[in-house]
Amino acid sequence: MSKPPISFRLSEDELILLESNQQPGESLSLTAARLLRKQLGVVDGSVDKLETKNLNQLIQDRMDELKSDVNSYVNNRVNELLVRIEALEVKPKTTTRRSTSKVTPKDLEVQS
Repeated sequence: MSKPPISFRLSEDELILLESNQQPGESLSLTAARLLRKQLGVVDGSVDKLETKNLNQLIQDRMDELKSDVNSYVNNRVNELLVRIEALEVKPKTTTRRSTSKVTPKDLEVQS
Protein backbone atom coordinates (compact mmCIF):
# COMPACT_ATOMS: atom_id res chain seq x y z
CA MET A 1 0.00 0.00 0.00
CA SER A 2 1.35 3.41 -0.98
CA LYS A 3 1.92 5.96 1.76
CA PRO A 4 0.66 9.53 1.27
CA PRO A 5 3.32 12.12 0.37
CA ILE A 6 4.54 14.49 3.04
CA SER A 7 3.91 18.13 2.24
CA PHE A 8 4.82 21.31 4.12
CA ARG A 9 5.90 24.86 3.37
CA LEU A 10 9.38 26.24 3.97
CA SER A 11 10.32 29.80 4.80
CA GLU A 12 12.45 31.71 2.32
CA ASP A 13 15.57 31.12 4.45
CA GLU A 14 14.80 27.39 4.75
CA LEU A 15 14.35 27.18 0.99
CA ILE A 16 17.74 28.83 0.44
CA LEU A 17 19.34 26.33 2.85
CA LEU A 18 17.65 23.46 1.05
CA GLU A 19 18.89 24.74 -2.33
CA SER A 20 22.43 25.06 -0.93
CA ASN A 21 22.33 21.32 -0.10
CA GLN A 22 21.23 20.26 -3.59
CA GLN A 23 23.48 17.86 -5.44
CA PRO A 24 23.96 18.20 -9.21
CA GLY A 25 20.83 17.09 -11.08
CA GLU A 26 18.79 16.71 -7.90
CA SER A 27 15.35 18.30 -7.52
CA LEU A 28 14.37 20.15 -4.36
CA SER A 29 12.04 17.28 -3.45
CA LEU A 30 14.84 14.72 -3.77
CA THR A 31 17.16 16.96 -1.76
CA ALA A 32 14.57 17.26 1.01
CA ALA A 33 13.95 13.50 0.97
CA ARG A 34 17.70 12.74 1.09
CA LEU A 35 18.31 15.14 4.00
CA LEU A 36 15.29 13.85 5.92
CA ARG A 37 16.36 10.23 5.43
CA LYS A 38 19.87 11.09 6.55
CA GLN A 39 18.52 12.75 9.70
CA LEU A 40 16.37 9.70 10.38
CA GLY A 41 19.40 7.43 10.17
CA VAL A 42 18.72 5.95 6.77
CA VAL A 43 21.89 5.14 4.85
CA ASP A 44 22.46 7.33 1.80
CA GLY A 45 22.35 5.64 -1.55
CA SER A 46 19.97 5.39 -4.40
CA VAL A 47 16.36 6.03 -3.46
CA ASP A 48 15.39 2.51 -4.54
CA LYS A 49 18.04 0.77 -2.39
CA LEU A 50 17.61 2.30 1.04
CA GLU A 51 18.95 0.47 4.07
CA THR A 52 17.98 1.38 7.59
CA LYS A 53 20.19 1.19 10.64
CA ASN A 54 18.90 -0.57 13.68
CA LEU A 55 18.15 1.43 16.81
CA ASN A 56 21.18 0.12 18.72
CA GLN A 57 23.51 1.29 15.95
CA LEU A 58 21.90 4.74 15.90
CA ILE A 59 22.33 5.01 19.67
CA GLN A 60 25.93 3.80 19.47
CA ASP A 61 26.75 6.31 16.72
CA ARG A 62 25.32 9.17 18.78
CA MET A 63 27.16 7.99 21.91
CA ASP A 64 30.42 7.88 19.94
CA GLU A 65 29.86 11.45 18.74
CA LEU A 66 29.13 12.66 22.27
CA LYS A 67 32.11 10.75 23.67
CA SER A 68 34.37 12.37 21.10
CA ASP A 69 33.01 15.84 21.95
CA VAL A 70 33.51 15.28 25.69
CA ASN A 71 37.03 13.93 25.16
CA SER A 72 37.96 16.95 23.04
CA TYR A 73 36.57 19.35 25.63
CA VAL A 74 38.38 17.64 28.51
CA ASN A 75 41.66 17.47 26.58
CA ASN A 76 41.47 21.19 25.78
CA ARG A 77 40.79 22.07 29.42
CA VAL A 78 43.61 19.81 30.68
CA ASN A 79 46.03 21.32 28.16
CA GLU A 80 45.08 24.82 29.31
CA LEU A 81 45.71 23.81 32.93
CA LEU A 82 49.06 22.23 32.06
CA VAL A 83 50.17 25.45 30.36
CA ARG A 84 49.18 27.43 33.44
CA ILE A 85 51.01 25.01 35.75
CA GLU A 86 54.15 25.18 33.62
CA ALA A 87 54.00 28.98 33.69
CA LEU A 88 53.76 28.90 37.50
CA GLU A 89 56.73 26.52 37.75
CA VAL A 90 58.89 28.82 35.61
CA LYS A 91 57.82 31.99 37.44
CA PRO A 92 60.54 33.06 39.92
CA LYS A 93 59.53 32.58 43.52
CA THR A 94 59.39 35.75 45.59
CA THR A 95 59.61 35.85 49.35
CA THR A 96 58.01 38.51 51.46
CA ARG A 97 60.22 40.30 53.92
CA ARG A 98 59.13 41.45 57.33
CA SER A 99 59.42 45.13 58.04
CA THR A 100 59.80 44.47 61.78
CA SER A 101 61.95 41.96 63.55
CA LYS A 102 60.39 38.85 65.00
CA VAL A 103 60.01 39.11 68.78
CA THR A 104 59.15 36.08 70.91
CA PRO A 105 57.64 36.12 74.41
CA LYS A 106 60.96 34.80 75.70
CA ASP A 107 62.74 37.86 74.30
CA LEU A 108 60.29 40.12 76.13
CA GLU A 109 61.06 38.41 79.47
CA VAL A 110 64.76 38.94 78.96
CA GLN A 111 64.29 42.65 78.20
CA SER A 112 62.25 43.29 81.41
